[in-house]
Formats: sequence, structure tokens, C-alpha cells
Amino acid sequence: MNGDVCADFPLDEMLDMHFNNNSHQSQHQQKQPVLITVMATETTRQQSVHYGCMVVDKETNIIQHYVEKPSTFVSNTVNCGVYLCSPRLFDTIADIHLEILNSNGNGNQQNISSNNKNNINQQQQQKPVEERVAGAMVIWMEQDVLRRLAGESGSSCSSMSSGGDGSGRIKKGSKCGGVALAATTRNWWSQLKTAGAAIYANRHYLALRQQRQRLLQRESVIDLPLPSPVKCRLATADPKGYSTIGNVYVHPSAQVHPTALLGPNVSVGEGAFIDQGVRIKESIVLQDAVIGQHSLVMHSIIGRRAKVGAWCRVEGSAACSDPNPNVAYAKMTPQLPLFNALDGRLNPSITILGCGVNVESEVVLLNSIVLPYKTLTRSYKNEIIL
Repeated sequence: MNGDVCADFPLDEMLDMHFNNNSHQSQHQQKQPVLITVMATETTRQQSVHYGCMVVDKETNIIQHYVEKPSTFVSNTVNCGVYLCSPRLFDTIADIHLEILNSNGNGNQQNISSNNKNNINQQQQQKPVEERVAGAMVIWMEQDVLRRLAGESGSSCSSMSSGGDGSGRIKKGSKCGGVALAATTRNWWSQLKTAGAAIYANRHYLALRQQRQRLLQRESVIDLPLPSPVKCRLATADPKGYSTIGNVYVHPSAQVHPTALLGPNVSVGEGAFIDQGVRIKESIVLQDAVIGQHSLVMHSIIGRRAKVGAWCRVEGSAACSDPNPNVAYAKMTPQLPLFNALDGRLNPSITILGCGVNVESEVVLLNSIVLPYKTLTRSYKNEIIL
């Protein structure tokens, strides 16, 4: 699983497809074991070129063609960066590694004799270790593995040559010994390429948690066993406690003053302290952070052990635009790059306080990123504070 994706992961459905693949293959096709099942989703034609695109057989779910971030439209079915692999895939990766090692700097190695292969191996061994490692030890799941597996439906598959000329030529006849399947889902999915995307993901995870919580509550009515996540519910308004709007998660060990107002889409971590009169909206407050009395926090991430004084305003801008609700399969896209191309200043984005940052009282912090263990005694706007 790639570390920069968030989603309502359909892992059970992927597991079923991975082990029951024979039911998805046509009778006229030779049965092939599934080496890898890739989570896929659909996006718009315009946004598809920003992802790994795959052409999928609608009947068998076999990936027939794969291109990583093509320059022109290939398919609106894109790779989600979640893979379910069989142990046999590692044998395929080993073969790919050997192919890259043998073809590095030697062009197309489709038709070479065994003696030439031995000579190539000897030449590779004579090269400096750094050169051999740089040229052969990097294996890309998308460019090297998926592109070779794509199109496997019988006795052979498409294999991309990794010649030193960088041509990326496709050659036929490399037996991969299995197929790659695409498990297409319509569940929520997004990439996390910017810090602002964490706020977007937090909103969706809280909504997903709310849906699961309601489902578990319905199941409890008919006496079904409840899993452990039901013990850690979303926060709800308490007549004797703090008020909430929308989906809010507060860790049981966090302390929130009864006069504080949280939400919508707020997560408060373990051991955090929220003082009286605090307003928090569309933000993440991490472990052991302190928010002083009557302070406002919006569109921000407050780091671990960070402290915001009294009567402060810590505010950011929505860094990511929500998908267009009127366009099917639209995905989140960043509004602006991190820096302004004209003056080099930080574009408006969410505000981030690093670990151990101390913001003195009556300070305004807008659209800024503060590195760890800094003490702020004055106001800042659109800056990275080193």
C-alpha cells in the first residue's frame, strides 16, 4: 500500500477477487494464477493523466495495458496504489531484476546467447558497486512490474525492455506465469500529496467513522457481536460538557472545557488540552497539544506538544478544492503550488505548527508553516518560519 493514499479500502472485496479469480476468466482462456490484484477507481478524462492508467477487461477484470501518468488519455480507470500480492510475485520481481541487470547499458537483450549473458554478468560484476546498485537495484512496482504483467492472458505477456537507451520498448514472449487483476471500487479514495490534503482526508475519515458507527449501532439491536472500534465513538454534544457541530473525534484522554465549541470535522488527539471559550473548526489537534482560552483554530494542524496561548487566532486556507459534485468520478485537486512563482512567497494554505511550537498569547498566525520547537512572539502571514 502506498503511503500517500487514503480511502474506504475494499480489502475484503479485493481478497475475494484475488482468490476466486477463476470465476472471472473466460472458458476459452487458459487459466492463469493471479500474481497481484490492484485496487482501481475511475476518474475524469482530464484528471486521469495524473495517475497510473490501466485498460481492464470488463469480463475478466484482467489488466490488459498499463501506463504510468500518460501524456494523452489512455483510460479513466486509474491505479489507487493498493496491492494484494501472491508470494509467487516475488519470483517475478526477481526475474525482472535480473533482466534489468543484464540489459543495463546493453540495449535490447531479447536475443542474446548464454555466452553473451555470462559476459554481461561478468562485466556487471566488474563495475563499481555504486554504479551497479544505481542501475539495477531500483525496481518500480508500476513501471517495471505492472507493465510487464499487463496483458498476460495465456502463454506469454508483454515485457518492457529496460535497455540503456531508455526507449522502453515492448517485447513479447516473456512468461510472467500469472496475471494482474483490477479490483475497481466506487468507494471514496484520494491521494495525499500536500499537507492540506490531510484536512480533506480527516473530514472523510470522520464521515466514514460516523457511517460505521451507525451500522454498528443497528447491528447491536439484533445482538450481533461488536468489534472493538465501537468502543471509541465520535464525540457528541453533552449538556454538561463541550458542544460539537458535525463530526468530531476527541480521544478519551483529552481534556476539553465545557465552554469550548468543536466542529465540524475536528480530531483531537491523546492528552490534548482545550481551554475555555476555544473554537476549533476543520482542524487536527495532535497528541499533548494545548489550546489556550478563547483562541480560534481553523484549517490548521497543531503538532504534538505544541502550545497556543490565550486569545490567539491560528487560521489557514482550504488548500485543496473538493471534487466537483456535478462531475462523475471527479477527484480532489490542489488549488495552488506551495510557493508563488513570481515572488517565491508561500501561497495561502493550511497553517501547520510543528512539534513543540510555542505561540504566545494574542498572536495571529495566518497561512503559515512553523517548524518544530519555535517560539512565536508576534504575528505572521503567508510565511515558512524556520
